[in-house]
Amino acid sequence: MKKRCSPWVLLLVLFASQAGFAGKNSIDDPYIQSELQTILSGLSDNLNRFEHLQQKLQSSVKDNESYNEHKNIWLSTILAISAISSICEYENDLLVLFMDLRKSRRAHYFDVRIKSLDNSIQEITVMADQIRINHQLMPP
Repeated sequence: MKKRCSPWVLLLVLFASQAGFAGKNSIDDPYIQSELQTILSGLSDNLNRFEHLQQKLQSSVKDNESYNEHKNIWLSTILAISAISSICEYENDLLVLFMDLRKSRRAHYFDVRIKSLDNSIQEITVMADQIRINHQLMPP
């Protein structure tokens, strides 16, 4: 379920950032920033879990030196998790930079941010599908 929520989290960030910057003096700015911080904190926690899982999977792969199809599936999963982690970190960094801009300058970046979030959502969806397929192919 968490894997399918990733694109929705990015959409929430997108809509929250657009809603918060639509007007000159939005009353909801502190609320939106609080919500964004909550989402980003959750993403950070998930990134830590991904990194821990990646380390565990890599150490288990190192223990088995012989060729194994399951090992390759695990490696594919590790790469997909790393890709999702990198995408989330990238979007987080861009959001922080975007929030640091003056409101008058933010307007110049809306289209680029929307395109970036759309691409990230598509990439995360593909990676989530890959992880789902890998999970189905692994033995119980």
